[in-house]
Amino acid sequence: EERDSLNWADGRTIEGSEGWWSSPWFGEYYQSGDSGWLLHTEIGWLYGVTQGDELSGMWLWQETLGWVWTRSDLYPYIYRNDSGSWMFLHGRGEGDRILLFDYAENLWVIIDRP
Repeated sequence: EERDSLNWADGRTIEGSEGWWSSPWFGEYYQSGDSGWLLHTEIGWLYGVTQGDELSGMWLWQETLGWVWTRSDLYPYIYRNDSGSWMFLHGRGEGDRILLFDYAENLWVIIDRP
């Protein structure tokens, strides 16, 4: 069983699905090589940057949200850098939409997945 090159998610290969990984806390995602880009089954395309080990968390860039930060003991709560707010990632909504709750604004945020 191969381990993810980005150890922040503690991902393991999904047998028979080349490039696909499964994380006990982050879910399933596709990652090819070490470009930093990954395709998350719920969030869509993300660019990830680690700062040390998995305890330091992970910065992820998403087209609509910009930079967000999370780690294994907080996810699906994410911190959005642009607004300085905590959000709860509810997951995929109807169609290809991503549903999040913004605690600073006290409202649901719906973004179309690219």
